[in-house]
Amino acid sequence: MIAKMLTAGGIFMGVNKHSTIHEDVHLANLIETENTDMLKDFISKRNENHQIWGFKRPLIISKANIFENEVRNPRYIIVFRDPLAVSMRNMKSMKYPFKLALDTYFSQMELVREFIRKNRYPILLISYEKALLDKRFTASQLAYFCRIAPDKITQMVDYVIPNEEGYLESTRPKME
Repeated sequence: MIAKMLTAGGIFMGVNKHSTIHEDVHLANLIETENTDMLKDFISKRNENHQIWGFKRPLIISKANIFENEVRNPRYIIVFRDPLAVSMRNMKSMKYPFKLALDTYFSQMELVREFIRKNRYPILLISYEKALLDKRFTASQLAYFCRIAPDKITQMVDYVIPNEEGYLESTRPKME
């Protein structure tokens, strides 16, 4: 939802605006594999081509030290979801048993808490469930935080489609 709002606000997120999950898989792979030389080149090109750009990658905070020094003016938007909703989603998309899904959620939230506590860059914290209740307020907060022109807020709100068809399927790991 947030990545779609940012795209609608004119921020380049590294994917086609009609993408279901809005994750820049190439950039994520460079970060996850810690390919620092290719990552530096990739980020340098993004910085040259886009005054403001972003990318979505859940739990990228564990790898922040790999890219933060290369990105111009890094900022973080951290979205919190209801623990039960996340656990149930992971049961469906990742085929986790319930207790593993819930344990995974709380382990990940501990990493997020530590990151927030130690981070030195601007962070915007968003409740997913509250954001859905007031999309205009969320879009306004995003616009301010990301320097998006206020006249884009309506477009950002209109771009949000809760429970978009195909989303869960697109997040499921591909079987080889």
